[in-house]
Amino acid sequence: DVYKRQRRVGPRRFNLRWSGILMTDWVMRSKNGVSWITFPDAEEEGLTLAFTTRKGGVSRGRYLGLNLSLNDGTASARKQNASKVASALGLPGPPVFPVQEHAADLALIEERPRRRPVADGLMTNAVDLPLGVVVADCAPVVLWNPAARAVAVLHCGWRGVAAGILERAVIEMDRRFSAGPLFGYIGPAIGMCCYTVGDDVTQAIAGAEDSNPLLGSHFAVDSRGRLRFDLAGHVRDRLALVGLPLDNIGMVEYCTSCNKELFYSYRRDGITGRCAAVAMIRGVR
Repeated sequence: DVYKRQRRVGPRRFNLRWSGILMTDWVMRSKNGVSWITFPDAEEEGLTLAFTTRKGGVSRGRYLGLNLSLNDGTASARKQNASKVASALGLPGPPVFPVQEHAADLALIEERPRRRPVADGLMTNAVDLPLGVVVADCAPVVLWNPAARAVAVLHCGWRGVAAGILERAVIEMDRRFSAGPLFGYIGPAIGMCCYTVGDDVTQAIAGAEDSNPLLGSHFAVDSRGRLRFDLAGHVRDRLALVGLPLDNIGMVEYCTSCNKELFYSYRRDGITGRCAAVAMIRGVR
Protein backbone atom coordinates (compact mmCIF):
# COMPACT_ATOMS: atom_id res chain seq x y z
CA ASP A 1 0.00 0.00 0.00
CA VAL A 2 1.87 3.09 -1.23
CA TYR A 3 -0.11 5.43 1.02
CA LYS A 4 0.60 3.41 4.17
CA ARG A 5 4.27 3.32 3.30
CA GLN A 6 4.28 7.07 2.88
CA ARG A 7 2.56 7.68 6.19
CA ARG A 8 5.03 5.52 8.10
CA VAL A 9 8.00 7.29 6.59
CA GLY A 10 6.49 10.71 7.19
CA PRO A 11 5.93 12.14 3.69
CA ARG A 12 7.34 15.52 2.86
CA ARG A 13 6.43 15.82 -0.81
CA PHE A 14 3.99 14.49 -3.39
CA ASN A 15 4.34 10.92 -4.60
CA LEU A 16 5.38 11.71 -8.16
CA ARG A 17 4.74 8.14 -9.32
CA TRP A 18 1.05 8.87 -8.92
CA SER A 19 0.93 12.43 -10.20
CA GLY A 20 3.35 12.20 -13.13
CA ILE A 21 4.49 15.75 -12.37
CA LEU A 22 7.85 16.90 -13.68
CA MET A 23 10.11 18.65 -11.20
CA THR A 24 11.12 22.26 -11.77
CA ASP A 25 13.56 24.52 -9.95
CA TRP A 26 12.36 26.46 -6.93
CA VAL A 27 14.18 27.64 -3.83
CA MET A 28 13.36 28.44 -0.22
CA ARG A 29 14.43 31.90 0.95
CA SER A 30 14.44 33.47 4.42
CA LYS A 31 14.82 36.98 5.77
CA ASN A 32 14.24 38.28 9.28
CA GLY A 33 12.84 34.89 10.24
CA VAL A 34 10.24 34.86 7.45
CA SER A 35 10.56 31.91 5.02
CA TRP A 36 9.02 31.63 1.57
CA ILE A 37 9.36 29.66 -1.66
CA THR A 38 10.12 31.30 -4.98
CA PHE A 39 11.27 30.59 -8.53
CA PRO A 40 14.57 32.29 -9.50
CA ASP A 41 13.64 32.50 -13.19
CA ALA A 42 10.66 34.71 -12.33
CA GLU A 43 12.78 36.86 -10.02
CA GLU A 44 15.33 37.39 -12.80
CA GLU A 45 12.56 38.71 -15.08
CA GLY A 46 11.48 41.38 -12.60
CA LEU A 47 8.76 39.59 -10.62
CA THR A 48 8.72 39.37 -6.84
CA LEU A 49 7.12 35.97 -6.27
CA ALA A 50 6.55 34.24 -2.94
CA PHE A 51 4.63 31.28 -1.63
CA THR A 52 4.79 31.92 2.09
CA THR A 53 5.24 29.33 4.82
CA ARG A 54 4.04 29.63 8.42
CA LYS A 55 7.55 30.38 9.68
CA GLY A 56 8.40 33.81 11.07
CA GLY A 57 5.03 35.06 12.29
CA VAL A 58 3.65 36.17 15.64
CA SER A 59 0.29 34.34 15.69
CA ARG A 60 -0.36 31.87 18.49
CA GLY A 61 -2.54 28.87 19.23
CA ARG A 62 -4.22 27.22 16.27
CA TYR A 63 -2.83 29.96 14.02
CA LEU A 64 0.74 29.57 15.23
CA GLY A 65 3.19 31.28 12.90
CA LEU A 66 2.79 33.59 9.91
CA ASN A 67 -0.99 33.52 9.58
CA LEU A 68 -2.08 35.75 6.69
CA SER A 69 -5.81 35.12 6.88
CA LEU A 70 -7.80 38.33 6.75
CA ASN A 71 -10.40 37.00 9.18
CA ASP A 72 -9.00 34.33 11.50
CA GLY A 73 -6.80 34.98 14.53
CA THR A 74 -6.27 38.28 16.29
CA ALA A 75 -6.29 41.47 14.22
CA SER A 76 -3.04 42.73 15.74
CA ALA A 77 -1.20 39.50 14.91
CA ARG A 78 -2.54 39.47 11.35
CA LYS A 79 -1.40 43.05 10.84
CA GLN A 80 2.07 42.30 12.21
CA ASN A 81 2.37 39.22 10.00
CA ALA A 82 1.42 41.16 6.87
CA SER A 83 4.00 43.81 7.75
CA LYS A 84 6.66 41.15 8.28
CA VAL A 85 5.96 39.70 4.83
CA ALA A 86 6.11 43.13 3.21
CA SER A 87 9.42 43.88 4.91
CA ALA A 88 10.99 40.52 4.04
CA LEU A 89 9.95 40.71 0.37
CA GLY A 90 10.75 44.39 -0.06
CA LEU A 91 7.15 45.36 -0.81
CA PRO A 92 5.96 48.98 -0.55
CA GLY A 93 3.06 47.81 1.61
CA PRO A 94 1.00 44.72 2.44
CA PRO A 95 -0.41 42.78 -0.51
CA VAL A 96 -3.92 43.38 -1.84
CA PHE A 97 -5.94 40.33 -0.84
CA PRO A 98 -9.44 39.62 -2.21
CA VAL A 99 -12.53 38.23 -0.52
CA GLN A 100 -12.35 34.64 -1.80
CA GLU A 101 -15.45 32.59 -2.55
CA HIS A 102 -14.16 29.39 -4.20
CA ALA A 103 -15.41 30.60 -7.57
CA ALA A 104 -13.92 31.73 -10.89
CA ASP A 105 -14.30 35.50 -10.64
CA LEU A 106 -11.32 37.68 -11.52
CA ALA A 107 -10.61 41.34 -10.72
CA LEU A 108 -8.31 43.73 -12.56
CA ILE A 109 -6.37 45.80 -10.02
CA GLU A 110 -4.84 49.01 -11.37
CA GLU A 111 -4.21 50.74 -8.04
CA ARG A 112 -4.57 49.86 -4.39
CA PRO A 113 -8.33 49.56 -3.79
CA ARG A 114 -10.17 51.06 -0.84
CA ARG A 115 -12.12 47.84 -0.37
CA ARG A 116 -11.11 44.25 -0.90
CA PRO A 117 -12.42 42.99 -4.26
CA VAL A 118 -14.64 39.90 -4.23
CA ALA A 119 -12.77 37.45 -6.45
CA ASP A 120 -10.60 34.35 -6.44
CA GLY A 121 -8.09 35.84 -8.85
CA LEU A 122 -6.42 39.22 -9.19
CA MET A 123 -4.41 40.54 -12.13
CA THR A 124 -2.46 43.67 -12.91
CA ASN A 125 0.22 45.27 -15.05
CA ALA A 126 0.85 48.01 -12.48
CA VAL A 127 4.34 48.08 -11.02
CA ASP A 128 5.06 47.98 -7.30
CA LEU A 129 1.50 46.83 -6.54
CA PRO A 130 1.66 43.52 -4.61
CA LEU A 131 -1.25 41.12 -5.04
CA GLY A 132 -2.00 37.97 -3.09
CA VAL A 133 -4.38 35.12 -2.36
CA VAL A 134 -4.53 33.00 0.80
CA VAL A 135 -4.68 29.21 0.98
CA ALA A 136 -4.68 26.28 3.37
CA ASP A 137 -4.61 23.22 1.02
CA CYS A 138 -5.98 24.81 -2.18
CA ALA A 139 -3.46 25.40 -4.95
CA PRO A 140 -2.07 28.95 -5.22
CA VAL A 141 -1.20 29.80 -8.81
CA VAL A 142 0.73 32.74 -10.27
CA LEU A 143 0.58 33.52 -14.00
CA TRP A 144 3.36 35.75 -15.32
CA ASN A 145 3.80 37.35 -18.74
CA PRO A 146 7.28 38.91 -18.66
CA ALA A 147 6.97 40.40 -22.16
CA ALA A 148 3.77 42.30 -21.30
CA ARG A 149 4.84 42.69 -17.65
CA ALA A 150 1.49 41.46 -16.39
CA VAL A 151 0.74 39.06 -13.55
CA ALA A 152 -2.21 37.22 -12.02
CA VAL A 153 -2.58 35.43 -8.68
CA LEU A 154 -5.22 32.71 -8.36
CA HIS A 155 -6.84 30.76 -5.53
CA CYS A 156 -7.50 27.32 -7.04
CA GLY A 157 -9.60 24.97 -4.98
CA TRP A 158 -11.46 22.19 -6.72
CA ARG A 159 -14.62 24.30 -7.03
CA GLY A 160 -12.82 27.20 -8.69
CA VAL A 161 -10.89 24.87 -10.97
CA ALA A 162 -14.10 23.08 -12.00
CA ALA A 163 -15.70 26.49 -12.66
CA GLY A 164 -12.87 27.35 -15.06
CA ILE A 165 -10.77 29.89 -13.17
CA LEU A 166 -7.54 28.75 -14.84
CA GLU A 167 -8.88 28.94 -18.38
CA ARG A 168 -10.58 32.25 -17.71
CA ALA A 169 -7.41 33.75 -16.23
CA VAL A 170 -5.28 32.76 -19.22
CA ILE A 171 -7.87 34.15 -21.67
CA GLU A 172 -8.20 37.39 -19.71
CA MET A 173 -4.43 37.82 -19.47
CA ASP A 174 -4.17 37.50 -23.25
CA ARG A 175 -7.14 39.79 -23.87
CA ARG A 176 -6.26 42.61 -21.49
CA PHE A 177 -2.51 42.59 -22.04
CA SER A 178 -0.44 41.90 -25.12
CA ALA A 179 -0.14 38.24 -25.92
CA GLY A 180 3.21 36.67 -25.13
CA PRO A 181 4.77 33.63 -23.49
CA LEU A 182 2.93 32.90 -20.26
CA PHE A 183 4.55 31.19 -17.28
CA GLY A 184 2.64 29.42 -14.52
CA TYR A 185 3.84 28.76 -10.98
CA ILE A 186 1.90 26.38 -8.74
CA GLY A 187 2.60 26.68 -5.02
CA PRO A 188 2.28 24.10 -2.24
CA ALA A 189 -1.10 22.35 -2.11
CA ILE A 190 -2.56 19.26 -0.52
CA GLY A 191 -1.14 16.16 -2.19
CA MET A 192 -2.85 13.00 -3.37
CA CYS A 193 -1.25 11.29 -0.38
CA CYS A 194 -3.65 13.20 1.92
CA TYR A 195 -6.56 14.30 -0.27
CA THR A 196 -9.48 11.86 -0.15
CA VAL A 197 -12.55 13.16 -1.95
CA GLY A 198 -16.23 12.34 -2.42
CA ASP A 199 -18.83 12.38 -5.15
CA ASP A 200 -19.03 16.17 -5.23
CA VAL A 201 -15.44 16.46 -6.42
CA THR A 202 -15.60 13.53 -8.82
CA GLN A 203 -18.79 14.82 -10.45
CA ALA A 204 -17.30 18.30 -10.89
CA ILE A 205 -13.84 17.26 -12.07
CA ALA A 206 -14.18 13.84 -13.68
CA GLY A 207 -16.55 15.19 -16.33
CA ALA A 208 -13.85 17.49 -17.65
CA GLU A 209 -11.31 14.68 -17.64
CA ASP A 210 -13.69 12.26 -19.37
CA SER A 211 -14.52 14.81 -22.08
CA ASN A 212 -10.89 15.61 -22.81
CA PRO A 213 -8.57 12.59 -23.09
CA LEU A 214 -5.56 14.90 -23.23
CA LEU A 215 -6.26 15.95 -19.63
CA GLY A 216 -5.82 12.42 -18.33
CA SER A 217 -7.00 11.20 -14.94
CA HIS A 218 -5.86 12.60 -11.60
CA PHE A 219 -7.89 10.24 -9.43
CA ALA A 220 -6.71 7.01 -7.83
CA VAL A 221 -8.31 4.47 -5.50
CA ASP A 222 -6.21 3.41 -2.51
CA SER A 223 -6.18 -0.03 -0.88
CA ARG A 224 -9.05 0.95 1.43
CA GLY A 225 -11.27 1.89 -1.48
CA ARG A 226 -11.00 5.64 -0.90
CA LEU A 227 -10.80 7.95 -3.88
CA ARG A 228 -7.87 10.36 -3.91
CA PHE A 229 -7.36 13.44 -6.07
CA ASP A 230 -4.17 15.03 -7.38
CA LEU A 231 -5.24 18.69 -7.32
CA ALA A 232 -1.89 20.19 -8.31
CA GLY A 233 -1.40 17.70 -11.15
CA HIS A 234 -4.86 18.52 -12.47
CA VAL A 235 -4.10 22.25 -12.28
CA ARG A 236 -0.85 21.75 -14.12
CA ASP A 237 -2.44 19.77 -16.95
CA ARG A 238 -5.28 22.26 -17.34
CA LEU A 239 -2.72 25.04 -17.74
CA ALA A 240 -0.98 22.97 -20.40
CA LEU A 241 -4.25 22.36 -22.23
CA VAL A 242 -5.05 26.07 -22.34
CA GLY A 243 -1.73 26.78 -24.01
CA LEU A 244 1.16 26.92 -21.54
CA PRO A 245 4.11 24.75 -22.61
CA LEU A 246 5.04 22.21 -19.96
CA ASP A 247 8.47 23.81 -19.73
CA ASN A 248 6.75 27.07 -18.71
CA ILE A 249 4.98 25.54 -15.70
CA GLY A 250 6.75 25.29 -12.36
CA MET A 251 5.37 23.47 -9.36
CA VAL A 252 6.34 23.20 -5.71
CA GLU A 253 5.84 19.57 -4.80
CA TYR A 254 5.33 19.96 -1.05
CA CYS A 255 2.10 18.58 0.41
CA THR A 256 0.55 21.12 2.79
CA SER A 257 -1.16 18.46 4.90
CA CYS A 258 2.00 16.42 5.40
CA ASN A 259 4.17 19.36 6.42
CA LYS A 260 2.68 20.88 9.57
CA GLU A 261 5.86 22.78 10.46
CA LEU A 262 5.75 24.64 7.14
CA PHE A 263 2.13 25.02 6.05
CA TYR A 264 -1.40 25.50 7.31
CA SER A 265 -3.88 22.80 6.29
CA TYR A 266 -7.64 22.98 6.64
CA ARG A 267 -8.01 19.28 5.83
CA ARG A 268 -5.52 18.37 8.57
CA ASP A 269 -6.45 20.85 11.32
CA GLY A 270 -9.87 22.35 10.60
CA ILE A 271 -9.55 25.72 12.37
CA THR A 272 -6.20 27.04 11.17
CA GLY A 273 -4.36 29.95 9.55
CA ARG A 274 -3.55 30.72 5.94
CA CYS A 275 -0.40 30.92 3.86
CA ALA A 276 -0.31 33.16 0.80
CA ALA A 277 0.86 33.51 -2.76
CA VAL A 278 2.23 37.01 -3.31
CA ALA A 279 3.35 38.56 -6.61
CA MET A 280 4.52 42.05 -7.53
CA ILE A 281 5.97 43.48 -10.74
CA ARG A 282 9.05 45.40 -9.70
CA GLY A 283 9.47 48.91 -11.01
CA VAL A 284 12.79 50.19 -12.33
CA ARG A 285 14.95 51.46 -9.48
